[in-house]
Amino acid sequence: MSSTPTSLGRLHSSAVDSAPAARYAILIPVYNDWGPLRTVMRELDAVLADKGLEADLLIVNDCSSDVREDQHFAADWKALRTIRVLELRRNISNQRAVAVGLTYLYEEARYRGVLLMDGDGQDNPADVPRLIEAFEKHDAQRCIFAERTKRKEGMFFRVAYRAFTALHQLLVGPRLRIGNFGIVPFELLKRVVVSPELWSHYAATVIHSRIPLETISTTRAQRVAGESKMRFTDLFLHGLRAIAVHTDYVSVRLLLMIGAVSALLVGALIATVAIRMWTDLAIPGWATNAGGLSLIALAQSFIIGLLLVFGTVNARQLSSFLPIRDCPYFIDSVDQVFPNP
Repeated sequence: MSSTPTSLGRLHSSAVDSAPAARYAILIPVYNDWGPLRTVMRELDAVLADKGLEADLLIVNDCSSDVREDQHFAADWKALRTIRVLELRRNISNQRAVAVGLTYLYEEARYRGVLLMDGDGQDNPADVPRLIEAFEKHDAQRCIFAERTKRKEGMFFRVAYRAFTALHQLLVGPRLRIGNFGIVPFELLKRVVVSPELWSHYAATVIHSRIPLETISTTRAQRVAGESKMRFTDLFLHGLRAIAVHTDYVSVRLLLMIGAVSALLVGALIATVAIRMWTDLAIPGWATNAGGLSLIALAQSFIIGLLLVFGTVNARQLSSFLPIRDCPYFIDSVDQVFPNP
């Protein structure tokens, strides 16, 4: 078991095996899904062994209320060389658990690539060799993500997801069709762990950091068992965080929208004055009311635009959360559960 990270924020682990690290590390955040995780691990070990691949597995326990038992990891693993569980001090949500796990791996050992996936079975272990194959095809110089071409969620989720993608396209640009499931080159991970946005959304951070990436088509699988721990409010916040990563782009687009509305208001004001001065169409009091409402809306648009500009500039200047510096404070311990230390 490792000691608590130092106040300087460096990551240390006495749980690291003395043998050289495997070529790949697999990172899985978990919250109370120990049963499904066990099934995913068995399938993952089988597909990796079938392709002659090996990996070190790091499980980030997001302060689960269910007790972790040794039987979850007792097996004759063939492709999983080491299995470690990084215990967090408190529940911090899936994306932040990913941030802590990535920073830990970046400082703990050197790998060719770090692959992220969920532990509930919806990220199909059978797609892992495909991701690694595409990763090696690009000589470990690009991130490879699984792009969902089909989803198996209910109607409500699909409608909400389409609404989110439409909003994302309006405020940010291209649709976001990727999630955690993917592999990042270790050499490019250094760009990610110094990005404050990583604390909000991993995939959006990779895109915002302009890291080269490719996608492969996959179908999202069914959960192994049980129900998702994410409520609708969690999914809603997850979507907003993906958009918030691109605050600068969102601000520019909103300013352009405000500018367009302001131009329409100015046009409406000019038309009101023209109708009042040079036609007989205006009824008593109409021009005053229409012109007054246009001026009020124009003033509000101007104020909102100023607040948006200064808010964006101020947010850029303020010191923010830096994953490589601050994530270690959320680590409670690191346990090596296979092979037995």
